[in-house]
Amino acid sequence: MSLVDEILLTTAISAALVAVLLIVIVGPERMATAIREIRPRLWTVAPYIGVMVAVLTGRALTQEHAHELTMFLDVDVTWIIFGIEGGFVGQLQRIATPELSAYFVFMYIFGYVVLIAFPALAYFCLSPLTHLKELLSAYIINDVVGISIYIAVIAFGPRNLGRGLAEPLLYDIYPNAAILTGTVNVPINVFPSLHTSMAATVMLFAWRTRQIFPVWSVIAVIYGISIIFSTMYLGIHWFIDVLAGGLLAVFAYYVSIAIVRRESIIVNRVAFIIPTR
Repeated sequence: MSLVDEILLTTAISAALVAVLLIVIVGPERMATAIREIRPRLWTVAPYIGVMVAVLTGRALTQEHAHELTMFLDVDVTWIIFGIEGGFVGQLQRIATPELSAYFVFMYIFGYVVLIAFPALAYFCLSPLTHLKELLSAYIINDVVGISIYIAVIAFGPRNLGRGLAEPLLYDIYPNAAILTGTVNVPINVFPSLHTSMAATVMLFAWRTRQIFPVWSVIAVIYGISIIFSTMYLGIHWFIDVLAGGLLAVFAYYVSIAIVRRESIIVNRVAFIIPTR
């Protein structure tokens, strides 16, 4: 299967799941209102979307040069991490069964896309768009901080140190996953776990909006915990990567809220000084 085919398959499955969640959790009425007001809503969050697109584009265009810089700096923390936690991931994989493996592969690939995409679309259906601005800001912070650390240090995952330590279950069960992961990451970039930081960020915002979307707050926890656990179960990340990802999520959550609150204060002051007619 080619990269295009794999992307199309992942997109189709994830989009179907997101569509179901939108209908059930957000509801047709909120969705219809958002569609009618799509232009002004997009205009309101355009700066956040613009920054996010710029960050993702910059990451894609500079990935090769970033890798070269990482190798030039040559700060390898792999064995430091291993020295601290040892064979924890390998011990964790002892619970592996075909059914569990299939579940965690699904969550790592498809569930992750759903977990990231759904809240952005759900919050777009709310008014005002405060929660969407906060979420997008947190996504940006996660990516920028995570990429910066990836450039600064070399960290190989458990699966890269040999089958005696941990099994590469993701690629054993779903070999085509290498097509997707190879386009956005390299084996030396596992600290921190961005799957963890993004999943934890979504869970934090799901809790923040639990009175608006109570069902989503439960689903987000199930998806989030499953995805975080899958990163270790599949031999991709160390437990320390997961801890670092959790700390990054908390940082991104509070900073993003502060950013949007500050923006709101500035906008209100400008509106007071220059009232609209």
